[in-house]
Amino acid sequence: MTPSSVCFRATGDSSRTFTTPTSGDVITFKLVYQSGYVQCAPGYQSHWGCRHPNVPPEHELGTYITDSQKNRLLPKEEFLAEPESGDCVFRIYYRLIGLNPDSPELLFDNFTIPLHVSAGEQFQIWFAEDLTRCKDHDNSDLGQTCAEVYGLFV
Repeated sequence: MTPSSVCFRATGDSSRTFTTPTSGDVITFKLVYQSGYVQCAPGYQSHWGCRHPNVPPEHELGTYITDSQKNRLLPKEEFLAEPESGDCVFRIYYRLIGLNPDSPELLFDNFTIPLHVSAGEQFQIWFAEDLTRCKDHDNSDLGQTCAEVYGLFV
């Protein structure tokens, strides 16, 4: 698919929408970093997540793709951190092998079953803390990550 450019923030219900140009079956989405950052707490900024002492170091990615109703599509459930305490932050971050919060690309694992999309269908990109309202009170609204969004059709 032709890439869409989007910029999203870490707070303020600031998801950004992209639309699919054609109908078909998508097996995954990829985000390619262009500029900026999201900030999960003062002094902790990255392209896609959070490197903070309260975030498990092996689960630092925090960028989600949802449908237009805010239902998380990616990452898949199996990549989310296992809850270690009652703190919500332990459940919203995830890991993808070989990627970190400052990787130049964020390539999600394939859907188990390809996702059928219609031309013009809308999807959203969110920072995890903003979507879930978990610990977003100290996120900066000054930064934003800008990326190109690609869908892999089969």
